[in-house]
Amino acid sequence: SDLPSLTNGNRMFNYCSNLELFSPDLSSLTDGESMFASCTKLPSFSSDLSSLTNGCMMFWYCENLTSFAADLSSLTNGSHMFYECENLTSFAADMSSLTDGEWMFSGCKLNTASVQHIADTINTYNARIHVGIGNSKPNEQEKAAFDKMVSKGWTVYVNGNNPNGDCYDSCCASC
Repeated sequence: SDLPSLTNGNRMFNYCSNLELFSPDLSSLTDGESMFASCTKLPSFSSDLSSLTNGCMMFWYCENLTSFAADLSSLTNGSHMFYECENLTSFAADMSSLTDGEWMFSGCKLNTASVQHIADTINTYNARIHVGIGNSKPNEQEKAAFDKMVSKGWTVYVNGNNPNGDCYDSCCASC
């Protein structure tokens, strides 16, 4: 069933560990803080989130989440949004309004195409973003994507095998 008039989903399905399917219309949702946090069986998510501005911890510890596709063009706060979604490899969302990506993808295993997509959709901003990748060191395409993020003013932390993240610079050394 659709929820087109829902604006505040704060903690709505928090810790619903048996939730496996969810794809209603959430086009009016603006606050999704912790909405699906610890929904450990949720394997994928695809919905209209075009009005969402606060996604803080929205999918926090959704351990089985492997793919995410949504319009996040209004999202400003993505802090911890996909934190420890350890199986998240595929991400496709417009994040052109993002201003806070701290710990956003920490603990994820994003594929190269997803990392490149993030670099292409975020705009210039002076803030931090944490990006988990599926390998311990960035490959050449991921390095190019991280360089693009840095050129837009982002401080990028890559956490391949390091849960605290390593500050990225063009030599892939800590800074």
